Amino acid sequence: MTRRAWMRSVVALFAALVVPRRGLAAPAKLEVAVPHAAVGAVVAAVGGTAVVVRIDRTLEVGQIRIGRDLHDVSRRLLLKGAGSARGRFLDDARNATKLGVNVREVLSKAAPELAERFEESHKAWSRPFARKVLAWQRQLAGSALRDKRVRDTHGRIYLLEWAGAVVEEAAQALSPPVFAKLPAEPAAASLAAYEQYVERLVAAASTVRT
Repeated sequence: MTRRAWMRSVVALFAALVVPRRGLAAPAKLEVAVPHAAVGAVVAAVGGTAVVVRIDRTLEVGQIRIGRDLHDVSRRLLLKGAGSARGRFLDDARNATKLGVNVREVLSKAAPELAERFEESHKAWSRPFARKVLAWQRQLAGSALRDKRVRDTHGRIYLLEWAGAVVEEAAQALSPPVFAKLPAEPAAASLAAYEQYVERLVAAASTVRT
């Protein structure tokens, strides 16, 4: 074999092995729109690297959108309050794992080939998270809000009830002033940001003095 023929063979082999690999496209990610960052955090936890989360403030409470399709993920959740307060159901962290199940089911239907992956991601985050919820509940057990009748003056009905308060419109006691300084949602649509957000809520509710 001449040197020229040998070089042609090497080039052809390189093209056969390398060029097709470069041409392989990465699997498309599911684009999931959510109403706010707290819901986005749960979607990101369940979907992992298979999803891209976007915030869409026009979505209704309990809705997410995958591509162009709207999905209801409010099953298993008891929605309370009105206005912006109604959408803060993840202020009660016990709702996060319930939402996670709903999100896993919706994602799996949208991308059946990734169903097993979503199942694994859900287990990986929900089990450790459930232990954190128990720790937060123990922290809230000592709150002065427990069994107290309170009017929800800061849109925090889920947090108030998680802390053991009885929320009534006619109650004379107002929500603790510290609640007015709490953020409306996590700083980002990530599990870490959501956990930091909940920790701040729990700290505010558990240190209330009356």
